[in-house]
Amino acid sequence: MGFSSISLLDVVACIGSFTAVISLLPQIIQSYKTKSVDDVSMLMLLNLTVASVSWTLYGALTDDKPLLLTNLLLTVGSLILVVLKRKYRST
Repeated sequence: MGFSSISLLDVVACIGSFTAVISLLPQIIQSYKTKSVDDVSMLMLLNLTVASVSWTLYGALTDDKPLLLTNLLLTVGSLILVVLKRKYRST
């Protein structure tokens, strides 16, 4: 399998998956470094977690490995942020 067999659709899907997965990294790093999560919405995190778990299950049930992997990683990232939000929340 060479580069000639990679379609534009595959490239777009890879870019979308990669950027979706790394989108949470800056917030995770910032929250961990500063120990501050006051500006992070718990409702947004819970919504993202439910959405990514749902898409992970859909990917598993339809045997769509890229969808499954992307959303599994998003689930892990969102759960990390939920843990940080609970750990560093203001008292």
